[in-house]
Amino acid sequence: GSTWIFWLNFFTMIPLASILGDFTEEVALHTNQTIGGLINATFGNAVEVVVAIQALLANEIRVVQASMIGSIFSNLLLV
Repeated sequence: GSTWIFWLNFFTMIPLASILGDFTEEVALHTNQTIGGLINATFGNAVEVVVAIQALLANEIRVVQASMIGSIFSNLLLV
């Protein structure tokens, strides 16, 4: 059912996020601080972009709004 699909997708994203984090750190090591920061900022929000695009395609405006607010709050609190 829908719950099973949600949890499968959720747990699939964990290793992908780890790989993406390793990638951005590796690129940042081989560039200067400015380029490294831009790469981290760009790819650090990749999940929010994917969620927003999929939600917009499904006409789920509230999901996009909640995702953007959650991203802003997490960046303010954790970064």
